Amino acid sequence: MADDDSKKQDVQYKPLDVVWPTSNSPCAFANNACIVSDGTIVHVMFAQVNPPFITGRNPDEAKEHFEKTTSVEASPVVRLAIPLSSFRTMIKTFAEHIDKMDKFLGQ
Repeated sequence: MADDDSKKQDVQYKPLDVVWPTSNSPCAFANNACIVSDGTIVHVMFAQVNPPFITGRNPDEAKEHFEKTTSVEASPVVRLAIPLSSFRTMIKTFAEHIDKMDKFLGQ
């Protein structure tokens, strides 16, 4: 037992700054999100969805094409799997940021 105790090391913790990149970071446009959870992990997919491109040689053809269009595709920008505990903190942080921006913009 004494041998086991002598092998234990004291664990120390200290806060570390995170240095975020200011350039060369990928940036993509996402105007939709899909969120699904299994109870412990939250799966979030951000996607870009564009309106359909309706074509036709005349207004009647364009109208027919429009009426036949039943869906548009979402192009995934990023998919994330986030622990529920972290997700709660992220949502709270997002909401606080939105409140600050609303106050700044006078909304």
